[in-house]
Amino acid sequence: MAKLSRKLTIKTICGDVKKLVQSGIASKKPVAIARIVGSVMKVDEKANRFDDTKTDYALIGQFRGINLLDETIQIDSNRCYLPAFVAEQVAAQVMESEGEPVEFGVDIIVAENEESPVGYSFDAQALIEAAPSPTLDRLLQLATGKEVPKLAAPKKEGKKKPAKK
Repeated sequence: MAKLSRKLTIKTICGDVKKLVQSGIASKKPVAIARIVGSVMKVDEKANRFDDTKTDYALIGQFRGINLLDETIQIDSNRCYLPAFVAEQVAAQVMESEGEPVEFGVDIIVAENEESPVGYSFDAQALIEAAPSPTLDRLLQLATGKEVPKLAAPKKEGKKKPAKK
């Protein structure tokens, strides 16, 4: 059973990433440490508290994070913070989705990086392409047990012939 948290971050899933890297876990090659999946309803944008030229994105919706190092820690939350380069891509999809929830799945990978001030860097591997969710269709299908009929596209009408007098 998943633990509930007020926010989902890499730290809430895996603990102190810097200590993980210092333990040598990512010294030879990058390691996937967290899997995050979710359905985003909205994006809350705020100026980064450390650097006012950057934006932090809080994704609002339903999320689950799994610690891939031991696969025992699962955390559910309705607020998710991802590394900026991942959050920006998901946020862009949400803004284009015209109010539909956007589903995504990603593995977060950590690598030792001596050039980084914190000593490590993140990478990500998409598990599914971030895209609008057919949530209502899926719920209707579950409720009725029937395939949801697809609506036909409107027919393009050609030029109408003038009525004969």
